[in-house]
Amino acid sequence: MAGKGQLIASDPLTIKGISREIDLPLSLLGTKAIPAQMQPMLGGDKQVASVRAGTTIDRGDFEVGTGSWAATLVVGSQVDIDILLEVHNR
Repeated sequence: MAGKGQLIASDPLTIKGISREIDLPLSLLGTKAIPAQMQPMLGGDKQVASVRAGTTIDRGDFEVGTGSWAATLVVGSQVDIDILLEVHNR
């Protein structure tokens, strides 16, 4: 369950032709008005929001790291996905 300022995006993630349903928690970090003098440089955008998203997947679920790369001593089986993005509003 997402809390205030949070959403969960659920959709298939496809890697190497293999799709798995994942939940990607999104957190709103904040919003800010873009100063008027900068708006023309940004196509007229008036506001920006910062969002962070992240989850952990098992690379074996997507057959990443097979054959000689199958060992998890150097590269673990869990892979962190961390996304930071800015969304502009006109």
